[in-house]
Amino acid sequence: MFTDRIIVTLVVLRLQLPHSALAVLYGVDRSTITRAVHEIRPLLAALGFAVPGRLDLRRPSGDRAAAPCPQGTGEPV
Repeated sequence: MFTDRIIVTLVVLRLQLPHSALAVLYGVDRSTITRAVHEIRPLLAALGFAVPGRLDLRRPSGDRAAAPCPQGTGEPV
């Protein structure tokens, strides 16, 4: 399920749990977790929620310009 892949990716990015540990929790093979992370992480990065090389998902406080804006408002969320 797509939502499971997003959750697994967020857990890996935020908590740095090993893929093998998440595989046991989800009852799948480690390669399934690895594949999910490799599929979802670029999608999150494109939206500004995951920066390659950083361990967390938070944007720096001064990076408001990179924040996504709700349709037509021009104001970052």
